[in-house]
Amino acid sequence: MPLALWNKRRAWTLGLYFGIVNGGYTSLVAWLPAFYQQRGVSVAASGSLLAGMTVFQAAAALLLPLAAASFRDRRPWLTLGLSAQWFGLLGLIVWPDAAPLLWIGVAGAGLGGTFSLTLVTAMDHSTDHRVAGRLVAFTQGVGFIVAAIAPVVAGLVRGWSGGFGAAWVMLAVCVGAMMAVTWLFSPRSYRQWR
Repeated sequence: MPLALWNKRRAWTLGLYFGIVNGGYTSLVAWLPAFYQQRGVSVAASGSLLAGMTVFQAAAALLLPLAAASFRDRRPWLTLGLSAQWFGLLGLIVWPDAAPLLWIGVAGAGLGGTFSLTLVTAMDHSTDHRVAGRLVAFTQGVGFIVAAIAPVVAGLVRGWSGGFGAAWVMLAVCVGAMMAVTWLFSPRSYRQWR
């Protein structure tokens, strides 16, 4: 009988975690160029900043899971990726005009590394490849719905507050909350979730 994931708290936790973490990516892709254009940066330069974020994201999406591959406990590595996101967002909040590529690169690296490592963590929850595959599919299904809503919420916050600072603060608070949630993913809990 197939495992029903709809009534599993851990499946929902992983899905919401994936979605909230990747909501930072969708929000930055949607709003980062407009943020810098509002600060006087040209369309071409703001697009280049977004392209730079994508380069850092792609590199970290490959490198962070490789670095974590020999460790069963992924929590320190997830925390590292989330910390990078958080520091990148902090830079956008406090010093947006001082080394913008630095802040965007750090945030992008955190986003990319956390994206792929979250999927690895979901797979770690079962040695049965069929169950692990279903859990990853569920995680992505729920997660991408949440991630798709995030830029809309960020836009509403921006409209309500009159600037992007409040939207970046909202994302930073979400990342901070996900750092706490990360510590629920103890390898000892993997067998109990079913």
